[in-house]
Amino acid sequence: MISPRILVTTVVPALVTLLLSQTSVWASDLSGHCDPVGGQRGTQFDVKVQSEGEAHTVIFDCDLLKASPEWIVEGTTSYLSLHVDVDPKAELGVHTFHLVGKSGVTNKITLQVYDEPSIEEWEAPHGTPSEAQPVTYPSVIQGEILEHGEVDFYAFEVKEEQELMFEIITGSGLIDFSYNQLLVESELNLYEAAGSWFDPHGGVRLDANDETEILWWPPRLPARGYAITLPRLSYNFDRPGWYLVGVNGLSFVGSNHGDYLLRIAPVKRSETTGHIEWTPRVRLHLDALDWQEREFLRPVDPDWLHQLWLRSHRAAGSEEMADAEGSGKEAEFPCNETLVAIPENEPNDATATAQALSLPNLVQATIGRPKDVDYYKFNVESATKLAFEIRTPILKHPYISPRLSILNASGEAIFDNIYRKVAGDGDDWIKSVEPKTIYDFEEKGEYFLKVHDLTTTRGGPDFAYQLLVRPQIPHIGRIAAREVGYRGTYAYEEYLNLRRGEARKVNVVSEQEEGFDGDIAVRFEGLPPGVEVFPLTAEEGDVSVIGQVYEFRGKIDKEHYMPIKRQTDPLLFSVSEIACNTMTQPINVKLMAIPLVDGKLGTPFVAQEIPMMIVQ
Repeated sequence: MISPRILVTTVVPALVTLLLSQTSVWASDLSGHCDPVGGQRGTQFDVKVQSEGEAHTVIFDCDLLKASPEWIVEGTTSYLSLHVDVDPKAELGVHTFHLVGKSGVTNKITLQVYDEPSIEEWEAPHGTPSEAQPVTYPSVIQGEILEHGEVDFYAFEVKEEQELMFEIITGSGLIDFSYNQLLVESELNLYEAAGSWFDPHGGVRLDANDETEILWWPPRLPARGYAITLPRLSYNFDRPGWYLVGVNGLSFVGSNHGDYLLRIAPVKRSETTGHIEWTPRVRLHLDALDWQEREFLRPVDPDWLHQLWLRSHRAAGSEEMADAEGSGKEAEFPCNETLVAIPENEPNDATATAQALSLPNLVQATIGRPKDVDYYKFNVESATKLAFEIRTPILKHPYISPRLSILNASGEAIFDNIYRKVAGDGDDWIKSVEPKTIYDFEEKGEYFLKVHDLTTTRGGPDFAYQLLVRPQIPHIGRIAAREVGYRGTYAYEEYLNLRRGEARKVNVVSEQEEGFDGDIAVRFEGLPPGVEVFPLTAEEGDVSVIGQVYEFRGKIDKEHYMPIKRQTDPLLFSVSEIACNTMTQPINVKLMAIPLVDGKLGTPFVAQEIPMMIVQ
């Protein structure tokens, strides 16, 4: 029987209160990145890891990467070295791994896998054009900015007319920014290796195509996040000769966290869009339990309605569950329907030519050109609660910013997906484009949907979007143990290291979506012997945890755009003195969530898996 004190009363969206009674030896800022940031696929290479302790095991996100750790002592310095072996079939991109040692398991650490040969940065000075380090291409230069104002110059020879791409790759913003601040502001410049009247030993700067990307961390929260600059240049070299590329850290003040990868390669363009294919800045092998209901890049799965229903209230004694148990089949529910994407029917650039939709309906469409506007129409037969989801599986926001508006039969806008609130330093109204909105229709009739990009200058084959219109399904959204930082920045709690005879507090916070008004019970399964979980009394929610600091000064129709926010009671993990022996490998404990509606418990589901170890 579940104690009523463990019931989690509503939620904090995407923000979780995680309070620690002690600091783990494997602190996040001690094991946050690799040096170098990555290595070539199909090769073996060594990387250093920022760490205070030794490790005996490395756990990667897939079986195609392996590593053997070794603690290296060189005079008065020591560090952890990983000998990494990357299979030729490994995926290109950002992989993650945990370290395991006597002190427990660490957070996830990123490692970039690329295809080009690696070149190490010279130790000799190369901070001026005349001292530039010669390199070949295609290649990835493993470099580091150590001092404020430092510039690294590299020289390369172009032997024939060719278009090349140049990009900086770092680990910043791919896990938790608080321990991944790796060269967040960097800059690239191209030069012809020829002196000018002003500087006979310098270079002549070239007017390159600048396709620099800004990565916000946390994602979609620029008002309380950090802008991470990822420089990207392309240039069509129309004549042979020697050229220079310079890397500098802008406002970077210098530390041992200035590692970067400089990738130089011939331009490769997408066959469908013609755009340059830059290195994706997303992690591979994402956690399947990471509930990404409010992310633009997450495509709508055919069984999306069923996934939502699995997180709603399904009473164990209900008629549909009993029928399912008797037949051995999955229980039916009102929205148990496989979504089949229908194509956009052009022309649909006016209400008179709007494409008709039934409910639910998933449309695969494109903002095919600048100023392109798409119209759809649907009928509401009676008072209805609908959800509108728009996803952009190719381009990320804000490089595509799809605006969705709902119009009545007269063509008047009654609702859109723009959330407005007070943020910044407390006297600024900011607006954000949201991938999901909900709306309650009180009057029957015909309605229109209008979709276009916020700008009038963008559009093309890669401006694809998915539009889903469906009935609202009250359900539990994200629920996980997370760590909350300054002004609501957050990160998943990625591990639990427990010591015998000690205790640790964890808060679990969830999101209640689309009118889910029940409670949520939680329990942990798979705990090792001697580990118990107790509910604690809760403190009053702090504004820096439960929402925007200045949001209370002004917000408009927040219920249409955001889940309900309430803080949960903390849970105490207690390890007895006679607990099981110290563990050498972590075990995954499961955080189970159980909806509670009208005094009846629903069906549990796994919300999160957390590596746990009992350590010395």
